[in-house]
Order: sequence, then C-alpha cells, then structure tokens
Amino acid sequence: MNVLKLGAKLKTWKKAVLSSIILFFLLVFLAPLPSPVFNTPHTTTIYASNVASLFTERPDLDLGIHLTFTSEFSSYRWKPVSAANADSGLIDEHGYFFSTTAEVQQKALPAAVEIETELQLQQAINSGLDITHIDMHMGAMLHQNFLPAYLAAGRKHQIPMFAYRMSIEKMKKWNNPQLASAIQKITNDLEEDGFPVFDNFYQTRLDHPENKMEEIESFFKSATPGLTHFITHPALDTPELRTITSHWKGRVADYEALASVDFKALIKKYNIHLLGYKELRSALRKEITSR
Repeated sequence: MNVLKLGAKLKTWKKAVLSSIILFFLLVFLAPLPSPVFNTPHTTTIYASNVASLFTERPDLDLGIHLTFTSEFSSYRWKPVSAANADSGLIDEHGYFFSTTAEVQQKALPAAVEIETELQLQQAINSGLDITHIDMHMGAMLHQNFLPAYLAAGRKHQIPMFAYRMSIEKMKKWNNPQLASAIQKITNDLEEDGFPVFDNFYQTRLDHPENKMEEIESFFKSATPGLTHFITHPALDTPELRTITSHWKGRVADYEALASVDFKALIKKYNIHLLGYKELRSALRKEITSR
C-alpha cells in the first residue's frame, strides 16, 4: 500500500485553506508488516524512500508529521519507533500501539511519550525531509500526560503545531476535564510566542460519503473569518483500503471531492485564501529570530 494513500492527509483550511500532506511516519519506518490483503511481507522502509524522493522532487509541498500513539485498524497495525516495552505504557499485549486514545492516555508514561515524540520527528528529519508542521493522530496527545511533549517538540524544532482555540466545553468532550481549564492559557502562550493558533476547525465525516460536496460547502459557508484547519482523508479506492477500514467509502469520497472542479469553484465562491505551512513556519521563525 502506498503510504500516501492511507497514511497521509491532505489538509485544507480557510482564510487560510492549506494544501499539505501530513504523514504517519510510523508507517514509513516500522519493521516489516504483513499485507492484510495478499498475506505477503513488505518492508515499510520502501515507503520512506518513495516519500523522500517525492518531496525532493517537489520542495514546494508542505510535509507534516502526524504524531501517532494509537493503532486503530484491526487488520493493519503499527508499533512505536522507540524500543518500547510494556512498562512504557505505549503498547498492548501484542506489542502494538493501543487501539483507542483512552487506553494509551490512561497507561502511557510521560517520559515514554516524550521519547517517542522526538524519535518520530527525528526519523523524518534524518531521512532528509523538510518538516513543516506537526499534529496528532486521533487527538491522543490532547491529554495532560502527552501535551507537554507535543508542545516541546514544536518549540524545539520551531515548527507550527496544530493548536486550536478550543472552548472549555469542547475540551471536556474529549474527556480531558483536567486539561480543559488550562487550554486557553496554553493557546494564548503559543500565540504570544508567535505560533499560529487556528480559529476554526472542521473534519469531514467518513461515515457519510454521500453528498460530500454539500457537506464541504456547508462548512465553508458557515466558517467565520480567521485561520481554519479543514481536514479530509483522501484515498484511492484499492482492495487494501477496503480491507483496512470500513470507512473506505468516506475516504474515497474525500479524494473525489478534492480532485473535482467543484471544489476549486467553492474555494473561489467563498473567497477562501490558500496558505501553506511553509509560510506559517517562515513567519514563526522570523518572529522568534526578531526577539
């Protein structure tokens, strides 16, 4: 499976809608995994060379790292980059990441999270990739044991991180009441230090592949001015994708929507301005240098 089909996200946002790729670097650098469809081994480091080659040829593209601590697909799973053991709290009885955020948030040790976060980034950097930003898989790092490592990584490497002006009410919906009271100060501190903070956030629904363009237009129409993080999960329709996830139709619908002329027409209709993470990173580093 090509890592850019499933392990990547094409991201777009408003007043800033950005076209960029976010990469599961775990899928690139892990040890050999069995193919869920053909039951033959393949080495995921092959993906690493393919990705590195692509971004060498297209330095204009943005590339982010999707920091990952969960492995939710039953037929296609991944492990930490670090030599994690059960004591780290990062892995289940089979040596893979836990399937749910609740499990890993409950069990992971903050020190292990910090090590794994940095190693995922270093794997990408050491391969020669120019990392423009970071975000998180399944919101797993929105937890008091994870967020310090996430924030430290962005600050250390001076790269934008997905940070959203989330209300206390929304934060509590993520089952993080302890973090909810602190989230406003965290985003204020980031903005004060020059990091971009998003005003709006939307993710297309994978469980409703029908009427995808109507869904996207509804969000564009309702979005308020500011910096908006708009997430989709585009993928080509392949036998592997159909085996891996029951939401394959939603991913294919995302791909077809983004590739259509109708999507481009919506960008123009609602006066949406495209903005790349390289631009945000440049502004951030300029701000840091000027201090």
